[in-house]
Parts: sequence; C-alpha cells; structure tokens
Amino acid sequence: MRDKGWMCGERFSPQSSATARVGSSEFQLPRDKLYSRIRLALHERSRVYTPTATGRPVATKMGKMDMTEPMRVLIAEDDDATRSTFANAVRSLGHTCKTARDGREAWEIHESYRSEVIICDRSMPWMDGIELCQAVRLHEDDSNYTYFVFVTAHDTPEDLLLGMSVGADDYLTKPIDLKHFEARLAAAWRVVSHQRALVQSNANLRRDSERHFLAARVDALTKLGNRRQLDEDLLELRLSTTTHGCRYAVGIGDIDWFKSYNDSYGHLMGDRALTAVGEVFRDQLRSGDRCYRYGGEEFVVLLRELSDGDAATALERMRRHTASLGLAHAGSPIGTLTISIGLAVATLGPDLDFEAWFKRADRALYQAKANGRNRVVTDLDSCAGERRSSPPEHRSSRPERRSSPPERRSQRPPE
Repeated sequence: MRDKGWMCGERFSPQSSATARVGSSEFQLPRDKLYSRIRLALHERSRVYTPTATGRPVATKMGKMDMTEPMRVLIAEDDDATRSTFANAVRSLGHTCKTARDGREAWEIHESYRSEVIICDRSMPWMDGIELCQAVRLHEDDSNYTYFVFVTAHDTPEDLLLGMSVGADDYLTKPIDLKHFEARLAAAWRVVSHQRALVQSNANLRRDSERHFLAARVDALTKLGNRRQLDEDLLELRLSTTTHGCRYAVGIGDIDWFKSYNDSYGHLMGDRALTAVGEVFRDQLRSGDRCYRYGGEEFVVLLRELSDGDAATALERMRRHTASLGLAHAGSPIGTLTISIGLAVATLGPDLDFEAWFKRADRALYQAKANGRNRVVTDLDSCAGERRSSPPEHRSSRPERRSSPPERRSQRPPE
C-alpha cells in the first residue's frame, strides 16, 4: 500500500476516516485491515525496531538492537501510580530503571547513577522538570549524553516549545498510551546506542592517538626517548620557570669503535649492542632523570639537581656497567665494548644558552675520545654570561667537533 498523502506527512486520524487514497482514486477498507497495512508498510520500509514476544529489541537490518547492555532509565514522577506504571513498563522491555518522587531526588540519583534516559514529569516539588532538564544539560558532555523525555499534562504549543528549548529530546502529554511510551523508548534506544558507539569510537581514537604520539617520541630499537622527545624536553626546561636555578647535567655518550664493531659482527649484532647499552643507561637512572638515543651510537642523559662530582659519579657508573656487559669487540684494543662520555653541568635560567651547554658536553666527549676512550670527562667551563638559545640542531656529521677541536686536533680520532 502506498498512501501518498500519508507518506508526505499529512496527519492521519483513525477516528475521522478509514479511507485510503492511491493516486487519484479512493477506496474503503475495514479499519483493522487498514491498520494492518500501515503496520506492514512501516515494518517493510524501516525495519529499525522489531518487538519480540518479550518486547525486547532484536537484531535488525539497519543495526543491532539486541540489548546486550540495557539502557539505564530514570523515572521522575511525583504520582505514585504513574511512576510505578512507567517503571514496570521500562523493566518489562529489559531496561534497568530507578525512580524518584521529585526533581531533587532525581538529580541526586542521576549524579551517581548517570542515567542514559530520563523520563520526567514537568510539575514536581522541590525541583520541577524544567530545572532538572537544565541541570542535566549543564553538567553533561559528549561522553555522557542523556536522552530526556517530558511526560506531562501541559499540552499547549507554548509548553511544548518551552520543554524542547531547555533541552528535552521528546515530549509526551498525559494520558499516555503504553504503546506510545514503548515507541518513545525505541527511539531513545536508537539515540543511546549511537551515543555508545560514538563514545567507544572516540575512546579508540584517543587511545590510538596517544599510542602514536608516544611511538613518535620513542626510539624503536632501544625504547629510549628519541631526538624529537629530547628537543621537546629541552624546550620545556627552557620555558619552565619552576626549573630556573636548578642544576642540570647533560652527558653525551658515544660507543667506542662502533663502526668497527658493525664491520666485524654485522649490523644485527650492532643493534643488539645498542639495545643492551640502552638498557644499562635506563636501569641506572633516577626518577626524574631522562635518557635518549641521540643518533647512531650516541646517547644523551639529563640528570637533575646534581653537583659536578655527583653527576660524574653517576655517569661513571653507567660507563662501568656498559663495560661489564662483556660484549666482545675484536676491533677495540680493550677487547670488549666500551663507551666514552662527555659531561657538562649548568644552572637553568633565562640566560642559559642551551646550544653552548651541549657544545661543552660535546667537547668533553671529544676529549674523552682523545684521551684513550672508555672514560668520563667533565667540561668545567663556566656558563656565566651565556645568552638564551634554542635547543641544538641535529648534527649527523658533528661539524662542531671538527671546527673547534682542542689541543691542535683537526677531528675526533677515528672510530
């Protein structure tokens, strides 16, 4: 049956007529057959909500309505008989339900219960339905939207407009037919199910975003912070006023003769050596200290609130534990894998030149290489008077070490 006038939105009144129109012709049907055809047309066109023998939604063509997790419904009604009738109807459809005698009690329940659907009378003591709806909308966000239905004897267009304008999703006037009530719950279920799916989707997106954010700042091989994380942490130290006046030590470590190690044992063994050294550095850090893979076989350590001597002791412990790994290195005169570390200590503040601070640690590392490797060397130059600068740029070929070498050396001794 295709009733064009009905499909275009003309109001159908079963009490006024049982005449159906098809095209330009009219024909009379018994009222029960007319209702049957209307229900069949609705069922075939939408198939969104299909009641079962128990009244519970089931899986349909347009979406799953299998009620694996029933809706949390709150009934706010000051009339005991009406409240009990609505609660029984809600529970018979498989949903969980709580009840309140007035708006204030409903609000207290909602704060702890977080209802997904509130069915509320307009006129109640202590807090009426309008005030309750406004309070619900004021305290919700995208993750806990509540479907709000007014059930009231106020049936003027102005009452309807007021109820919808304060945030209601649906409006029913008394007396209520339970079939109409069930239909409204079906509509509420569709909104609630989409809201649940949206919340879950947003949670998945946030989790994926956080995972990718962290992965972009972690070295995949050693699981230490990478260069991006180092730059962000240095920027945070420079901008934060809470760290001004604090003593920080930066250590730059470089594995000795590592190119020869890769040539002798292969890059796979070289990766395993880098991983082992990274674990040593990570295990020796205190809470609040930070370690990064700077690039290639180089590591950077930031140590907070340590004097020059204490910082040197901490880095010496890392160097000693690296040597104690006992990784054979035929290309090293020592015979095992070792690391050289340069150290520079500075007091954080607005006048600290971070690039100059790193150059001091880099110069100390160069000196450790020149003095025979497998050692920690501290640069004791004063950083007084240095001006603020941005974090150092990445230097894959380390040009600074070649441009200003100490003790008449034009470049770092070969690996």
